[in-house]
Amino acid sequence: MTALADLVGSEQIADLVGRAVDLQAVPVESVVGDMAFWIGDSADRRVYVLFDQVPTPDTPIEGKVDIDRGDRVNISGEVRSADSIPEGVTA
Repeated sequence: MTALADLVGSEQIADLVGRAVDLQAVPVESVVGDMAFWIGDSADRRVYVLFDQVPTPDTPIEGKVDIDRGDRVNISGEVRSADSIPEGVTA
């Protein structure tokens, strides 16, 4: 999938699990942390993103990338089920 609309427009997100994603310059709607954030146009049309990176202890940035609301990001990866979200990560 190469369009954000493919994700946020789908009523059956479960059917997308396992599909590859390659999105360019999508808006960050809100931020839980640099390793967990939402992409989309609004709180009603957004998708949760988990970054696979190692936290950097004792720094204001959780990892190598600093994500802020309003940033535009490129996302490559795979759609996963909410069941596969690591323990302790919240939306």
